[in-house]
Amino acid sequence: MPTSSVIRRSQVVNATERARVVVGPIEPAPQSVTVHREGEIVKAIEVQCRCGEHILIQCEYE
Repeated sequence: MPTSSVIRRSQVVNATERARVVVGPIEPAPQSVTVHREGEIVKAIEVQCRCGEHILIQCEYE
């Protein structure tokens, strides 16, 4: 069962370099990752897995 948690602002680093993030099992690798923005603000991150699983991570800012 998926769980939800909040990532606090103090836990986030604004990096200019790309980074690979692995959550859960490495295989199967995502088919695509799409970042949804409104200007410079990231509103959501969409992950489409090769197995057909689809996850939308909504970003909320305080």
